[in-house]
Amino acid sequence: MRNTTSMLVGILAALAIAPNGFAQSPADSPRASIRLRNTGRDPLSGSKQSSPRKGETSAELSANLPLGNVAASMNDACATPELISGEAAFAFDNRSATTDGPDHLACSFEGETQIARDVWFCWTAPAETCVGDFVASTCGGTATDTKIAVYEGCGCPPGDANLLSCSDDDCGLQTRVPFNPVAGQQYLIRLGTFPGATTPGGIGTLQLQCIPPQPCDIQGGDCQTRALRNAVNSNGTDFSVAEDFTPSQTGQVTKACWWGTYIDANGDNCQSFAVDSFEMNYYSSSSGAPGGLIASFSQSAGTLTLDGPAPTALTLNGGLPEFAYSATHAPVAVTAGECYWIEIKNPIAGCSWFWEESNRANGRAFHDGVFGSTPGFDPRDGIISDMTLCLDIPLGDSNICLPPPPDNDDCANASSVSTEGQFFYETAGATLDGPDHPACLASNQRQIDNDEWICWTSPCDGEVFVRTCSETDVDTKMAVYDGCDCPPTSATLMDCDDDLCGTNTDRQSMLVFDAVQGNSYLLRVGTFPGAPGGPGLIDISCGVPNPACPTAGACCQPDTTVPPDPPRAGCGVQSCCEKVCACDPFCCEFA
Repeated sequence: MRNTTSMLVGILAALAIAPNGFAQSPADSPRASIRLRNTGRDPLSGSKQSSPRKGETSAELSANLPLGNVAASMNDACATPELISGEAAFAFDNRSATTDGPDHLACSFEGETQIARDVWFCWTAPAETCVGDFVASTCGGTATDTKIAVYEGCGCPPGDANLLSCSDDDCGLQTRVPFNPVAGQQYLIRLGTFPGATTPGGIGTLQLQCIPPQPCDIQGGDCQTRALRNAVNSNGTDFSVAEDFTPSQTGQVTKACWWGTYIDANGDNCQSFAVDSFEMNYYSSSSGAPGGLIASFSQSAGTLTLDGPAPTALTLNGGLPEFAYSATHAPVAVTAGECYWIEIKNPIAGCSWFWEESNRANGRAFHDGVFGSTPGFDPRDGIISDMTLCLDIPLGDSNICLPPPPDNDDCANASSVSTEGQFFYETAGATLDGPDHPACLASNQRQIDNDEWICWTSPCDGEVFVRTCSETDVDTKMAVYDGCDCPPTSATLMDCDDDLCGTNTDRQSMLVFDAVQGNSYLLRVGTFPGAPGGPGLIDISCGVPNPACPTAGACCQPDTTVPPDPPRAGCGVQSCCEKVCACDPFCCEFA
C-alpha cells in the first residue's frame, strides 16, 4: 500500500533520534495507495508494488518557445529579480545562488518547506487573458532537481499571503506550476532546488506558457483548475472517485469537463487500446459525504455524450500523457448554496483510468474502494484531495460541503471507550479546544489542530499502542493524558506524537504509554497545524499489535555496511523492531 522501504527508514530514524516521534510534518501528504505519484499499489489489482523515488526521471515534452533574456547573477536576491514578460523560455543559472526566500507550509514536499539556491524573476503577464491554464515550468528544460513558487506581485520578501502556487517533482525531478494570472499584472517567480538535492544547482530554461483547454470551453468561476501533478484511480471496478461542488446560483447542469490519464499494471500508458465507458453520477450530500443518488448517466446507456479523450501535450506523474474530456447529459437541477457530489469513473478492461487532481478547493474528496467493497461510499473513504472539474454553472464556496463538528469535538464531551480495537473518527469539521504543549513541539508547531477526544478506560496493565498508521489520508498528530479531566495540562501529558508512522508517504502518528487496568486516559487525535482534517481509524491495542512480525525479514537484521550499500532498514533490537512493525506490518516482507 505504501513505499514501505522509505517509510521504514523514516520510522527507524524517528525511533533512534527522536523517541517521541517529533518529525517534520508537511501539510500536504499524498496518499500513496491511490495517486500516481509515489504509488505503492498496483492500479489494477490493488496489490503492493515498488514505488518511484526522488531521483528517478522520465521523458517530458518541451514547448517550442522563443528564448528570452539570459538570467544574470544579480537575480540571486529577491530584491533584484530579473524583469521578464510574456510567453517565452528564460534562461536561469542557480549554480552559485544563495537562499534568501522564506519557507512556506504550502511548499512542503517530502518534509521540506524551503526552496534552496533560489533565483528570482519579476514577470509581467501578457496583455491578453490566457484562456486556459498558465504554467511556469522547467520540464524538459534542465537536469536540475527544481522547485518553484509563484507569488502575486513583486514585493520582497514575499509572504504566505502572496503565495499563489508551489510545486516540486511534477515531471521527474523537474517542476511545473499552474496559476491564473491577471492580464498585465506582475508576479514574482522563485526558482530553486529541492533542499539537499543531489544536483544542488544548474542551468536551464524556465518556460512560461498559456495552455489552452481542450475540448473544454468552460472557464472562470465554473472550474476547479488542474494541478498538473497527480491523479486518482477511478477505474469503476476497484475504485471510483467522487468530488464535491457547490453552485453559486440555482439552475441546471448539462455539461462537465475533466482531465485524466491511463495506466496499466506495468505503469505504462494504455490509452491506445482503451475503450472508454465513462459513467457519471450526481449525489446529494449527507454529513460531508456523498448521500442519495440524484441522477446517473453513462456512455454505455447512451445518456452521456463524450468529447475526448483529447491529448493536451502535457504529462502527469512525470511521463504519463494528460487527456481532456467534455461530456453533456440531460439537465440536473441544482440549488444555490447546496452541496452536491459528482462521481466520474471509467471501467476499462486491462487498463485503469485516473482522474486528475485539482488545486485546492476544500481539500476533500471520496475514494470508494479504499475501505470496504464497491459500490457505496464508506465514511472512511474520505481523502485529502480535490479533483479537476468544470461545470456549466458558476461554482461557489465548497467549504459548505465539509462535515459538521463531531459529537466529541470538545474535551468535555469526550466519547467513552473501554475496549481494544479500531474506532472511527472524523476531524474535517472539528474545532480546536485543546492546549499546546512544549513536549508536543514538531516542526516548530506545539499545537494539535482539529482535535477530538476519547476517554479510554484501560482493560489491561502494561504497554499500550494507539495508532492511526495506514488507516487515514490525514496528517495526524496525537496526545495522551493521565486521567480524563478537562482541560488537560502539561503535567498530565504522557506522550505526544507527530509522524512516527513515517514522513515520506504517510504522515500518521503513534502513541506508546504504560497503562493500569481500570484507569482512564484521555486520547486526543487531530492534525498537524495547517493540515486539513478528515476521516480515519484510530487503533488501540494492549501490547505489541504485530507480535509475530519481528521473527522474520529485514526489520530485525542490523545493517552492518557503512554507509549502507545497498541501503536498507534494520535495527537488530527487539524492542525497536516491535515498534517499527506496530507501525508497518509490511516491513518484515523486505529481506
